[in-house]
Amino acid sequence: RFLDVAGFSPEALVFPRQTDRDISTNLFTPIQRTIECRRLKIPLKRGILLSGPFGVGKTLTARVTAAECVRNGWTFALVSDPNNLSTAIGMLALHQPACLFVEDVDAIFAKGERNQQVNVLLNTIDGIASKKLEMVVVLTTNHPERIEPAMLRPGRLDAVISIPPPDSHAAQRLVRMYAGKTMP
Repeated sequence: RFLDVAGFSPEALVFPRQTDRDISTNLFTPIQRTIECRRLKIPLKRGILLSGPFGVGKTLTARVTAAECVRNGWTFALVSDPNNLSTAIGMLALHQPACLFVEDVDAIFAKGERNQQVNVLLNTIDGIASKKLEMVVVLTTNHPERIEPAMLRPGRLDAVISIPPPDSHAAQRLVRMYAGKTMP
C-alpha cells in the first residue's frame, strides 16, 4: 500500500539537538545529497538503528523519510514484519536508490536466538552482494538491549541512534509548534 506523505518534512521532527544532528547526517544527507555523495564516493549503502521508548518519534521519522525519498527520487518501503526483510531488500535492490524502514527489529534479531533465519538476514544486510547497493536500511527498536550483538557490530550498522524523550529544548519546541499563534 502507498503512504500519504503530504505535509511531512524534517521540520516535523523534534528531537534533542544531538539526536537531530545524528538523524540529519546519517539518514537525510544521503537522500537529499545523493549526487554529491556519489561524486565524493561516499557510499549510499548504510545501516542505521533507531532505538528508544514508545512515542519518541521513530515512526514519524519513517513518514518524514518517506516524504524526503519522494522529494529526492528515492524508493521507500516500510516493513512492519521483520520476517519480510530479505524479500524487501531484494525488491528494493531493483529500484535503487532506496530506503527501507523495518520496525521492531528486536522481534527477529533477539539475543540468544541466532538461527539460520537470522544468519540469512545478517548476510542479506551485510553480505558481499549488498556492498554496492545504494540503499539505506533503517531498523527500529524499543528494546536495544534485546538485539543480538552480531547485528550491532561495527560494519553492519553505520549508526546506532538513541532517541530519548524530549529534553527541555525539544519540549519547548514542541510546545511552540503545537500552540501555534496562541502562545506569545
